[in-house]
Formats: sequence, structure tokens, C-alpha cells
Amino acid sequence: AYQKLAFYRGVELYNQSKFNEAITSFERSNANPFSKEILLESWYWMGESYSVLKEYNSAIDAYAQVLKGGTDIQSYKARYGIAYAYYNIQAYDKAIPHFKIYTDQWVEGENLNFYKDALVRLADLYYVTKKYSQAITYYDKALSARYAEADYIIFQKGIVYNLSNQSNKATENFQLIITKYPKSIYYDHALFQQAQLYMEGSEYEKAIKAYSTIITRNDPNGYIPYALQKRALANFNLKKYTEAKEDYKTILNRYAQHPVGESALIGLQDILALEGSSDQFDTYLSEYKSANPDQKGLKEIEYNNALAQYSNQRYEQSSKNFEQFITRYPDHAQVGDATYYLAESYYKLKKYSEADATYQKVLINKDKYYNKALSRLADMANTQNNSLKAVEYYNLLNQFATVTKDRYIAWNGLMENYFKLKQLDSTERYADQILSSGNQVLDAQNKALLYKAKVYQQRTKYVEATDYLVQLVNSNKDIYAAEANYMLADIQYTKKEYQQSLETLYSLNENFATYTDWVNKGFLLIAENLIATNEMFQAKATLQSIIDHCKDPAIVEKAKARLEQLK
Repeated sequence: AYQKLAFYRGVELYNQSKFNEAITSFERSNANPFSKEILLESWYWMGESYSVLKEYNSAIDAYAQVLKGGTDIQSYKARYGIAYAYYNIQAYDKAIPHFKIYTDQWVEGENLNFYKDALVRLADLYYVTKKYSQAITYYDKALSARYAEADYIIFQKGIVYNLSNQSNKATENFQLIITKYPKSIYYDHALFQQAQLYMEGSEYEKAIKAYSTIITRNDPNGYIPYALQKRALANFNLKKYTEAKEDYKTILNRYAQHPVGESALIGLQDILALEGSSDQFDTYLSEYKSANPDQKGLKEIEYNNALAQYSNQRYEQSSKNFEQFITRYPDHAQVGDATYYLAESYYKLKKYSEADATYQKVLINKDKYYNKALSRLADMANTQNNSLKAVEYYNLLNQFATVTKDRYIAWNGLMENYFKLKQLDSTERYADQILSSGNQVLDAQNKALLYKAKVYQQRTKYVEATDYLVQLVNSNKDIYAAEANYMLADIQYTKKEYQQSLETLYSLNENFATYTDWVNKGFLLIAENLIATNEMFQAKATLQSIIDHCKDPAIVEKAKARLEQLK
């Protein structure tokens, strides 16, 4: 009797919103667990009380007691409570299965509003956990169940479709809000999202129209500055610089302290530069400083703009912006960074003379970009076939390298360029250096083995060269093994082992067909082997086949010249 009295007293206190006292009564009831049914009901209402008090972990413990031994009806109610408790502590992975079981077990006649709410919460959780297809499924179920806030669901579907790269379906949902729910609290949000989709799809005229609608509306959500900024960008992309400029000016005049103020300043600067009116920029910069006297990032505006242009691969613009930054702020802390990225911009534009001069300034600074500059200078020397200069830079990089990647770049560069210079002892030394360091860089060992073989081939030590080449061919299927296969056949040809050379070349065609450069060279060597064995008909047929089918013009020309010699 005491269990029952304490339980009903707890329910009475709960209904009076005296939740702490209710919990005390439920605990007293549970201390006398004569009736299992009352015990489980008490645990349920204790969970409800803790939930109202936002003591969600305690609520979870209480609901869990019901789920352990409650009837289907009791468990069903507790399932909803525990799902929400997990939801409220952001334990979404634990909330999802409870909401799903709750919605799956719902039968007509149960509390329909709770069911609808659970469908929406489950969809929201799938959205938050990036399970977008499941989110759409449960949003649709909520719509089918006639959830009261249909505009919320439709808006959420638009967001989810957008995140899952289904822009057409996202557009359909945002457009539905715009046309069917003009008084919805999500109307402006949908309009802005729709405009964003137009921007992302490069439909700038449609984007401008949508942003213009936002700008002319009463704007409780604060979208107007963002809409002005985006409309300016859309007009800029359409090369409507006058319209873009006016929007940027509006932002600076009305919303100078807004977060989009900086981007408006940058945008205006770009347009004025395009118009050849950069001298007007100082006026707007001065006004912006007056509106934002504590703004610390004004100098960074120019640097970050230049860096953004670089990141977007707009190297012509980034080079100009970095030049301006360095000229205007020679004592700024980021001049070193700007100098490096200016050099990189020149490099990407293949303006090697300007890049070289700027990388030299980076070397003088001896900052964090020193090794990167050395690597680039060496790379440019390689591109210009200046092996002596490349060796000079790679030696410096080897001297100052502090990480594995830089050391390998140096050793590899020295190995390659010393070989070009026919300094075989030095080539072998750096090949051995790579081999002794372990395979810390992908394929480094294979390339070093190949260069060891090249060194021995140049020394006409064919036995040693062959050992390295066979090792490569038998253990790898990469481009270095393909070249090794060709070199092996070339050595055999040099030693007048023509039949063996042919067999090696057939193996090249069979095992390394994807490396067409070496396969094509191999066909030329096949022809030479056939000529050497006086198989003239087959040799000519091979050369003609190269002419007819090879896509490498240089190889085709060699085949034509050789065939002409045989006539």
C-alpha cells in the first residue's frame, strides 16, 4: 500500500510542477517494490521528472529501468523519453536507435503528435550525423503524417539535398517554401539558400534576382548585408562592375562594421584596380578605418586577398596583389610569406626569370621557406637543363634539410643530375644514400636501384648492371621496372645476345603494357634485333607497324628513318 501511495503522491507532485519532490516520492515508492507494474510506472515518471529538470543522465537511468522489464506500452513511452534525453545531451548515436524503434513500433491509436515529433527528430538526427538519405526518408514520413510545421520539414529537406549534392531537389524544396509559404519564418532563409544555389551553379542572373528580393524585404534575419555582398559578387562574375561596385559601396556606407565589411572593401579594391582607378581606394579605406578604429586586420586584408587569389589558382592576380602588399608594407610581419607566395605565383605562371629573382630574396631571408625555395630553384634549373646549377641547389638543400622529404628530394636530384653530368661516382654515392635510408619515400628504392644499374651500364659492367635490373623486373611492376626491363634488353642487344634480347622485349610488352613510352622504345629495339639476325622482312614489318599505330611522333620519326635506311 505504501508503494502505491508514494507513487500516486509523486504523480500528484509532478502535475503540480514540483519535480524534485516528485522524484523523492518516486524513490520512496521504488524502495518498496511489491508491484512490478507500479515500480515500472514510478521509474517512468521519475525519468519524466528528471527530463523536465534537465538532469538527462539521471533521466536516462530511470527510463532504462522501464526498458529492462516494462510492458510493451510502458517500454514504448519510456523509449520516447530516453530518446529525447540522449538527444538533449547530444548523444545522437544513442538517440537514433530509440527514436527509430519508437517510430517503427507506432500503431494507429497511439499518441499521433508524439509519433510525428519523433519522425522529425529522427530525421534531424540523421541530418546532423550526415546520413542524408535516411534524413530525407523520415522527413517524408513526417510530411505524410501531416506534421504541423510542414514548412520546417520542406526547408530541412532543401538543406539536406543541398548537402548531398542534389541541387535540383534542393531548389524544388526551397522554391516550394517561397511559393507556398510566403509568411513562413523560413521564407527568408529559403530565399537566401535558393540564391546561394544559383550562385554555386553559376546562374548569376537568377541569383541576382533572388538577392534583390531579399534586399527589398523587411529583413528580421539580417540577410541584407550578405545579400548585397553576394549580389555584388554575382555582378562581378558577369563583369557588371558598376553594379557590383555600387553594392560594395552600399555595404561600406551602411554596414561598415558588419562582418562583410572587409570583403566589401576587398571587392571594391579589385574592381577599382580593374578600372584603373586604384587611387580612389584610399578614400574608402580611410572611411573604413574611421568606422572601425580598433580594426587590427586592415593590412591583413590585402595579404589575405592575395593569398585567396593564389589558393584559387588566379596567379596573375595573386602576383600583382603580393607585389602591392610588399611595396606598401615592407616592414609587415608577413612580408616574408608574401615574398615566398609571390615567387610561387611566378613559378606557376612559368615566369621563371621573375621567380628565380624572388626565390633568391627568400634565400636571403633564411626563414621557414628556405628549403622550399631551394627545391624550386633546383627544379627550375632542371627544367632549363642546367644540371650544374641544379646540383648547386640540391647540395644546399641536402645541407639544410631537416625532414625526410627534403633529404630525399636533395639526394634524388643529385643522383639524377650527376648522372646527366656523367659523374658516375657521385651518382652511385647518392643512389647508395637512398638505398641505405630505407624506403621512406614511395618507390625511392626502385629508382635508386635503376640508377645503380645505369651507372654500371655506363661503365660497361654488364654483369653488375644486369643483377640490379633483374632484381627490379622480378619484384616490381612500376615505371622503374619497365625501364629496367628495356635496359636489360638493350644490354643483351649490346652483347649480341639477340634472341635473349627479343624474349626480354616480349616480356616488356606483356608485363608493362601500360608504360607506353618504354613499350614503344622496345618495338624499335625489337626491329634492331631482327635486323641484327638478318630477319629483314620481320624487321621492316615491325617498323611499319610502329609507323601505323604508334602515337608518339618522335618514335614514329625514328621508325621512318630506320625503314628508309633499309630500302
